[in-house]
Amino acid sequence: MPSLVPHTSQPQELAAHLVSDPVSATSVGRVWATQAAFLLGRALHHVASIRYHAITRTSTAIDVPLQWRPSPGCRLALLTVDLGAALAVNITGRYISGATHSTLAVTVPAGAGVITLDGRAFDGTAAMPEQDVLRVARASYACLIHLGAAGDVADQIHDITVTVDDVSTQQHAGLAQITLTELPLATLVPESGEVGVHLPSIDPRNELHDGDSSTGTGVPEILTAEQDAAVKIREHVQVGTYEDTGLAWTRSSAVVGALNWVGTFGTSYDPTFRVRVRAPHGNTTGLSAAFTLRVRYYSTAQGTFRVVKSPVGLGVSANHDFVIASGGGAWTASADTTITLRTDGTDQEIDLQFHAATDDGSALYVSSIALIQTETA
Repeated sequence: MPSLVPHTSQPQELAAHLVSDPVSATSVGRVWATQAAFLLGRALHHVASIRYHAITRTSTAIDVPLQWRPSPGCRLALLTVDLGAALAVNITGRYISGATHSTLAVTVPAGAGVITLDGRAFDGTAAMPEQDVLRVARASYACLIHLGAAGDVADQIHDITVTVDDVSTQQHAGLAQITLTELPLATLVPESGEVGVHLPSIDPRNELHDGDSSTGTGVPEILTAEQDAAVKIREHVQVGTYEDTGLAWTRSSAVVGALNWVGTFGTSYDPTFRVRVRAPHGNTTGLSAAFTLRVRYYSTAQGTFRVVKSPVGLGVSANHDFVIASGGGAWTASADTTITLRTDGTDQEIDLQFHAATDDGSALYVSSIALIQTETA
């Protein structure tokens, strides 16, 4: 006969379905929220997941920009960095040679903090091997970015900067990949805000508290918290490269045209980036999905940045132009501008191309292009 369904969570069942370990093992609610997210088809949200082009080894510190507007209710994010250009390790007897090291430092928004996961602090002091000496594979390092209590970090687009540098005489080779992932249901201190249950069972009689003012009960509260986290996630579309004039994308012309995707595609390509707009926004002007467009650039002259929007299948192509001011010879972020993307393309898909020009034809360098959906709490 069929086995009865247990009224409490069973370890073997959790092990089969758990998609990510809870940040706070003391909160069973975090475990069950993860289960609910998995069963409802929810995935952890990537703010940025970018692969970087290979560079020649250098002793110069290089900044890598990320542009992030935290989703409402998000208090924690996971930053993962893969170091680039791991070399094969020669093992002869008891001697190991060929290993090189880099340092990583991360700059976070005011009010946020960095939490070390493996003992290697992202503060530019720890020598991080570019690979495990026993494996021919690049190394991956991670830390948590904690946004403190509600209101500690402003609701705006923030610049997060990862700086990679060399160690002593060992030149570094930049990054291979970087990922920033929001953990919308997690905090580090359950009693100050994390949804949790008092007993190790998902029983409707268990009282739950969300850390603010409302009190719910059992299953409904957990599912409500999961749904809130799901609908409040902002959609981020982002491409990025190094914040270095010798490595960044560039355009040197007074005529608006395709960027030179240095180290990625080259001058003969005009790459197209395909995004899928959420269907509820529709294809009419009043329902178009609104995104904030923000570009990090370096320029000594005023210029124009253009987004070429081309719906896949049916739909009308259009350009979105906005003026970028002179950065005064420093890396800076453009003023925010709103760009709308409609769902009149096949399967709500739309292609984007990025063009630019400067008024006097001087060089414009671009290190990061971000489209962040305008979602409110």
